Amino acid sequence: MGAMAKMCYKHIDGKVLHDHDLTPILSKMPFTAFEDENKSTHKTLIEQWCDAKSIIHTSPALEQSAREALTRVRNYTGEAVILSHESKQIMATLQF
Repeated sequence: MGAMAKMCYKHIDGKVLHDHDLTPILSKMPFTAFEDENKSTHKTLIEQWCDAKSIIHTSPALEQSAREALTRVRNYTGEAVILSHESKQIMATLQF
């Protein structure tokens, strides 16, 4: 799922990949199954949020999906490790 999200961030063009390909992935966050993938995927989402030119800021619906995913990542209280120390620090400063 994380790899598909990364492809969407870079390659949504409305022909092969569309906004609606990324929305279901964002709706499943936070990812909790594999620590390295969890941290990497959530870090990439944070980076995309911080990039004003990111695809997630091109439509209100996609931006809302990203905002909801970030909220769930921020509020996660389970036992899985889903963020690196660095990502936790950045997440604490994000406005969304």
